[in-house]
Amino acid sequence: MLCGSLKINSLNPRQVCIYRWINDTLQLPEYADVFRGAAIFLKKKPPGYMTFVAHAGREMMNGLARTFRGDERQQVQYVDHLNKIERDWDDQWGAPNVFSDSEEPSHHEIPRATCRKLWGLIEDHRTGRRRSEETNEVFFLTFLNYLHSNEIPGNFIREWKEAKKWFEGHVHVRRDSFGGEAEAQVERHFSFLESMLEVAAGSQYERIGELDEILAETNA
Repeated sequence: MLCGSLKINSLNPRQVCIYRWINDTLQLPEYADVFRGAAIFLKKKPPGYMTFVAHAGREMMNGLARTFRGDERQQVQYVDHLNKIERDWDDQWGAPNVFSDSEEPSHHEIPRATCRKLWGLIEDHRTGRRRSEETNEVFFLTFLNYLHSNEIPGNFIREWKEAKKWFEGHVHVRRDSFGGEAEAQVERHFSFLESMLEVAAGSQYERIGELDEILAETNA
C-alpha cells in the first residue's frame, strides 16, 4: 500500500498510512489525531499513557465507522432513568433492614407509573447492548467489504471484542498501578486494532485505485 511521501514525526510507515487514510480519505481529522496521539503515547510511554491509549482505542472501535456512516452515537442515560425512579421509590419496597427475613413479603405492589419507568430503563439497556454488539460488526461491514455479518471471520470478531473489552476496562484513572502484564496487553490490543485499520486503509486505497483506472480508461 502506497501512502505517498507524507511524513509525520513519531509515526512508522504503517501508522502514517493509517493516519492519512483516516484524515484525508475518511475526512475524520478528530479520529486521525486520536490515533496519532495513541501511537505516540504507546511509543514514548509517558505517565498515564495506558489510560490515554485505552480511551483512544475505545473511541476508535466504537465511533470511527459509525461516524463515517453518519450514524448517531447514542448512550443509555442511566443517571436520568435512575433519578426519575428514585423520586418515586418507596424504601419499603426493598431497602435493607425494613423487614426481617421472616417478615419480608415475597411481592410488593409498585405503582404503574414507576413500573413504566423501570421498563424504560430495561428497554434502553437492552437496546444499548444490541447497539454495542452491532458496533462490533459495523467496522468490518463498512471498511472491509463484507456484505453480511456471517461473512466476517470469527477470529476477527473475537479479537475485536477482546480488545474493546480490555480498552473499556482500562479507561479510568486508578489508584493502583496497572501492573507489568497490562503493558504487554495494551501493546497487543492496540497492535490488533492497528492491523485492522491497516487492512481497511489498504482496501480503501485499492478501491480508489481501481476507480482511478476505470476513469482513466473512460477518458482515454
